[in-house]
Amino acid sequence: MGDDLVLAALFLAYADNSTVLFSQAQKWWDEYKLTMTGDLSWDNKAPALPILFSQLLTLKPDLGTGSDLDKWKKEAERGLDSVVAANGPGYLTPGGLLWYDESSDFNSLVPALNAAMLLIRYAPLATSSGKTNDYMVLGSSTRINLALTCISRRLQRLNWITLSERILCKVC
Repeated sequence: MGDDLVLAALFLAYADNSTVLFSQAQKWWDEYKLTMTGDLSWDNKAPALPILFSQLLTLKPDLGTGSDLDKWKKEAERGLDSVVAANGPGYLTPGGLLWYDESSDFNSLVPALNAAMLLIRYAPLATSSGKTNDYMVLGSSTRINLALTCISRRLQRLNWITLSERILCKVC
């Protein structure tokens, strides 16, 4: 619920150029103890919020104070760095697919694709060229691995892949 409130307040702050709504979004982030931990999903928008805070402050610096952009970039990069280092709740499978134990069990592609989208969306705002590169590389390679996984699974259903090819395909 808190993530929905923050998301709504941020979009309204942007649309209305409202420092009051932007400030309220920051208060709700703290009040609801939101973090970037976990995967972005329909019921957990918190991983995207520091990125959205950063994007809005880059587009409209007057929404916040001078230190707000630094704060939100640090928060965004803390979460994205854990994805890149695979030391958060998500980790890479041997075939390179980003995996979240609880979410990926039911739908392996959506959490990975959402993480790739966050990495790519934030990369231009990163505080260093090294981070920009890391985010783009993982985000792009995740999207490629997802595409290959989809193709591989479809071919398996059509029995166009032999058993030996299935064993060699580590992302399937």
